[in-house]
Amino acid sequence: HKRVSPAQSLGIATFRRDVDSERIASMRRTFILIASEDELFIEKLRPIVAAIKNATLQESRTFRSALPRIRIEHYDCIIIDKNLGSGDGITLGPIIKRINPECFSILVVPQSHWATTEAARSLGYSLAISASNVATELGTVLENITSQVKVPDSRELISARQRLERLSEREREILVDISQGKRNYEIATFRHISEGTIKSHLSSIYRKLEVRNRVEAISMMNNY
Repeated sequence: HKRVSPAQSLGIATFRRDVDSERIASMRRTFILIASEDELFIEKLRPIVAAIKNATLQESRTFRSALPRIRIEHYDCIIIDKNLGSGDGITLGPIIKRINPECFSILVVPQSHWATTEAARSLGYSLAISASNVATELGTVLENITSQVKVPDSRELISARQRLERLSEREREILVDISQGKRNYEIATFRHISEGTIKSHLSSIYRKLEVRNRVEAISMMNNY
């Protein structure tokens, strides 16, 4: 098999100098995650998301599968069933707020009243919706979120390409590693280097890409 270099895997080596309208259009997508153990609940929400133009839906059935996605992926909206993980779903609010503060997070609760809403907001959620009303309210909420998703122009796309080209081969390898969800100690073991060296490489990656953390770095790699 022909070996594919890390640079090629990132698409860096094949960037075009001109960015066509189709590529820019693909950046208009709204990324949504639904996390619930209830298949019927998810089935009820799928057509609502499908009706939103340029929306991409991902689903998690367990607390353990939702957590790494929230830590790694960049979502515009995350919908959490309070009953996820036998009630632990509510604890994802502070994590979402810390990792992706711009994400609109929704907690779906059995019954919604002012106390529930205030409790959800205190945990970092943007909104609390009752399970009985989620089908009627979610469409409007997602339409509002979609209308606010930023569409980068060609200059922004080229700027991102240029920043990715600054990375060394080792830094590109590590960027691929973190995009796969590997933690620092896992990368260190896999690459046969120290964890301190990994942290040094990550600092260099963030500086060259002009991002603040691994979530933003992964988002840049995935989008460009």
